Amino acid sequence: MFSKAIITKVAHAKRAFGSNPGIVHRVLNTFDRSTTSYAMATFKPEAELKGHEPIEIERKDSEYQATTLSNGFTVLTESEDFPGAVHMGFLINVGTRDETPETSGSLLALKNVYLKTLKHTNETVNYGMIQMSGGDMEMDYDQETTYFRGHCIEYDTVDMFQMLVDIALEPRSVLAANVAKSKNRKSHELAHHLAKYDPFAYNEDLLLRTAYGYNSLGMPRLGLEGNVENIDARVLQKFIMDNITPRK
Repeated sequence: MFSKAIITKVAHAKRAFGSNPGIVHRVLNTFDRSTTSYAMATFKPEAELKGHEPIEIERKDSEYQATTLSNGFTVLTESEDFPGAVHMGFLINVGTRDETPETSGSLLALKNVYLKTLKHTNETVNYGMIQMSGGDMEMDYDQETTYFRGHCIEYDTVDMFQMLVDIALEPRSVLAANVAKSKNRKSHELAHHLAKYDPFAYNEDLLLRTAYGYNSLGMPRLGLEGNVENIDARVLQKFIMDNITPRK
């Protein structure tokens, strides 16, 4: 006859093994071939899935439509030719050529704080929305145009488009302008540092400045370094109101 202690140990072992079926295979260092994970790990990717019917969609040519709204805003839409992400953007006919010696560096400042909205959302909400949408949002500019663009899955299109409107059209607060000023300063420092390793870094700016002077297309892309400290909320708001209009 077995003692009561031995029977108790056997009962505990049985409960332990019964609650964790894989423990036997771990103790014996073998594979449990009955698990789904084992079936997936050993499945040959080139083999067809049993009972699976692939969904096929015929690719279509994209259709384009341009619509001019009553306020002068032009909307260009492209039909979906294949399932995928939704792409959206604002192309604005404003570049560094529209800056003056007093507003030089405004576009760089707006790029440096483009997520810092204030009215409907803020930078934290915008950044979180981008992460959760599985998409992206960015701003860029050159001498002639400014472009806000983003993409996301179809489900988040409305929210992402509203955010795109906010970051493109909202005035910037005093806090945002102070951050922009600091980042503008760092942008110039970085440009000077990188120019030590690239003798052609400033060629484009120098060529345009030779042709146009400190005017229109001759305005430097990063703005005048001496004007960094003059960039404040008033300058940024005035630049937005004067230049970013429906007609542009």
